[in-house]
Amino acid sequence: MWSSVRRLWLLSTTARGEGVCRQRQAHRDDPPERDPVFLRHCLRSAEGHPTKAGNYEIDLLLANVCKQNVTRFPYEIVRLAEDIAGGLMVTMPGEKDFKSDTVVGRNGETIGEICNKFFAGQEGVKTEDRMRVLRFLENICLGASAVGYRTESMHGAGSPQAQRIMIARQGGIEGKKALAKNIAGIK
Repeated sequence: MWSSVRRLWLLSTTARGEGVCRQRQAHRDDPPERDPVFLRHCLRSAEGHPTKAGNYEIDLLLANVCKQNVTRFPYEIVRLAEDIAGGLMVTMPGEKDFKSDTVVGRNGETIGEICNKFFAGQEGVKTEDRMRVLRFLENICLGASAVGYRTESMHGAGSPQAQRIMIARQGGIEGKKALAKNIAGIK
């Protein structure tokens, strides 16, 4: 895998894509071979062509493939966040309960004391901080911010179905099928 990543990096630093890649690298400490999204962007730039007007047009097939892949990442991040947070993200009592001084326990415990006792996590981490992280994740995954994060991530670069249509049109699928049959020895 790393050899193909290195090859993409070398290809992306050709004269046509070199400026984009150097500009991006100047803003990051990570080696570019660790960032597959960046590599896709460099590749689509490096594989582009100049227009008659003097502009530069990226490779549209590679651009649609890149967008198709990028639109999946926010959903995978949300899925992993929900998995790690567990059901507590949606069943945790509200901030008002954690701060309540209403006595409900047999030994005079308040709702706040009971919540802080039973929702405590790792020693050294305040229950309130844990609650805030879970509420933040709830907001990003399910709440008001989910619209801006999830839906905008999906459709901000155009409809994924339109991207798939363009990939099918520009991808030369029939030629690739014929090549695969030839390699496999199928007549």
